[in-house]
Amino acid sequence: LFYLCRHVSEVLATSVLLFALMPTGVSAPAVSGLFDGNVGLSLGLVLLSSMLSPLLIPTAFFLLKGSSVQYDYSGMVVSLTSVVILPVLLHIPLRRNARLGGELKRYSKSVSTLLVAFIILLVIAGGKSAMLADLQGIVFKLVLASGLFLVFYSSAWLLSSGLDKKDRIAMTISSGVNNNALGIGIASLHFEPAVALFFLISELPWVAGIAVFGSIAKRSRARNSGDR
Repeated sequence: LFYLCRHVSEVLATSVLLFALMPTGVSAPAVSGLFDGNVGLSLGLVLLSSMLSPLLIPTAFFLLKGSSVQYDYSGMVVSLTSVVILPVLLHIPLRRNARLGGELKRYSKSVSTLLVAFIILLVIAGGKSAMLADLQGIVFKLVLASGLFLVFYSSAWLLSSGLDKKDRIAMTISSGVNNNALGIGIASLHFEPAVALFFLISELPWVAGIAVFGSIAKRSRARNSGDR
């Protein structure tokens, strides 16, 4: 994907590479549950892909983009570790305290939603002039992001053909439901505004991808029930 998009533009290739390297989103287990997938497998993929991301994402950029491109390898490692690893390590001792654990559980979703909304507003504020000046480019990126989600969903479905139905659904959801919020944050910190804007545009196909896969899964269940 990176080398294909590099023929169009370096910024687009960077956006696609970061987009494809995002770990599984924290909402994947819930989505897997809705579509009768293996929730435990989805949760395991969230944890595994998230814990590996501080190593894999900067290394992939270092290997693919090369030394000719100015790139803050250590800065991205620090950012990803701070956002992904540290909250997990802090949560382990805090959850043992019943009072603090209850407060964390009660307010964590609200705080996360506010932080993501704040980051999105910053991206919009920083890129509004670019958005208004290049409406045709936004449409192209919207189509490209939709195509990428099609690649993520279909490749995971094909590669997991040897698994049972629940595991296959979980694998497919875990591939398509990526951590877009993390991508927006990392892109805002370490890349030019156009990269963060790509992630922002991809929010629409992110939701649409879940809806399309859910519709297909629902029809498949209905067809299987009819066969029985």
